[in-house]
Formats: sequence, C-alpha cells, structure tokens
Amino acid sequence: MPVIAPCGGPGMKAAFFQGETQTMRLVSTFTLQQAWRGQPQILELFVIPGEEGLGVRLVVNEIPYTGPLQTGGLCPGVMQDP
Repeated sequence: MPVIAPCGGPGMKAAFFQGETQTMRLVSTFTLQQAWRGQPQILELFVIPGEEGLGVRLVVNEIPYTGPLQTGGLCPGVMQDP
C-alpha cells in the first residue's frame, strides 16, 4: 500500500519502504489473520536462522497502521539510491 511518510527531517517526505539485508518494512492491507480483508498493517519481515542452524526462516511482525506520522517515526533515514 503506497504511503508517503514524513522522513528525513522537517518538511521532507518519502515513500515508506525500508529494505535491508535481513529486514524489510512496508504497509500492506493483506494480513496473516484476515488475509485480503484486513486493516492496514505495518509489516516487519525478518530473516532468522533455521532450526539447528539449517537454512533460514522468514518471520513477520504486524503492527496496526494508524497513519503517515506513525511510519515517519520508523524511518531510519533517507539515502539516495546509488
């Protein structure tokens, strides 16, 4: 779900999406409990080691989305894409 959040400083705005090597954050209306009927959620997806050190697991935290100001507090900073 496209969200424009106040990120990077006073008056600055950016699309809310954070993608790193082990973590990704975005807003979605698809939830694990309610599928496509769900309310908007901030999804935090993580890659963690699998059981007994074999492979990896994908886990997700769902945080109820309350608006752009909430996502602005989660912005780590804005960097220009090389």
